Amino acid sequence: MKPLSARDLTKSDALKLFELGYAAGDCKDTTEIQKLFIAVCEVFPVESIVSGVGAMAKGSALSKIWSTPTLPPFEISEVICDANYPQEFLRYYINNGVLKRDGQFYLCLRTQKPLLWSDLYQIYGQPFDPRTKCGFDPDFATMLFDYNLHHVLRFAPIDIGQRVTNFSFAFRNRREAGQFSGLLETVVPYMHLALIRVYGLMDDKPLHVIPQELTLRQREILRWLIEGKTDWEIGEILHIAERSVKFHVQNLMRKFEAMNRYQLIANVFQRQKSHQIH
Repeated sequence: MKPLSARDLTKSDALKLFELGYAAGDCKDTTEIQKLFIAVCEVFPVESIVSGVGAMAKGSALSKIWSTPTLPPFEISEVICDANYPQEFLRYYINNGVLKRDGQFYLCLRTQKPLLWSDLYQIYGQPFDPRTKCGFDPDFATMLFDYNLHHVLRFAPIDIGQRVTNFSFAFRNRREAGQFSGLLETVVPYMHLALIRVYGLMDDKPLHVIPQELTLRQREILRWLIEGKTDWEIGEILHIAERSVKFHVQNLMRKFEAMNRYQLIANVFQRQKSHQIH
């Protein structure tokens, strides 16, 4: 089934989705992070959420992950979950270092896209291969089925500072996970920012400072990106080539230190709190 977009929602549901971004931007402590997780479960048909927050070790490079069989060291400083997430399963994952043998995590890092575990298992059902970063720990795979967590939609956003968060959203079935993957993809960058801020990984540089002055064209494109327009639609509106739009979007991503356009918009909103862009 085709993923839902904001245009498919009622005004009431669209408002709830919009409010999640603001709620994430206002998170100041761990209690508010827990409230944010609860709010996500109220907006989406998500049964439970777990997230980790940390960073790649200094000196590591994301671009080199797939050019060497050596696994890059990730330093996960905190693990956060809601009350519904199976604690025994989580303890096994942490205590046995399953992150180092978790192909879904590495594929999410590589694509920066949401990936459904049950789909990946059909393709990469073999034991984890450190050379390709594909496959799964066999005991971990068995436990996923035992705890009915095989319809987990996974995100692993990483930013320019190589700070990484790792979100797992457990759905009841594959259909719902597929339906809501696109909408969750718009929310996760705000949750990423909330976690790195609350757990002390934010840079010393204030987020509200815009690193370089934006051109008039960049401001126009940014406005339409926030409206949810595609590159082609923006090109039609502004009467410029789609490749020109892509060029400006890449420059905006660089200026706002974003890895993708969803992270770009989240970073823009974060900085708009104290520096209005007109």
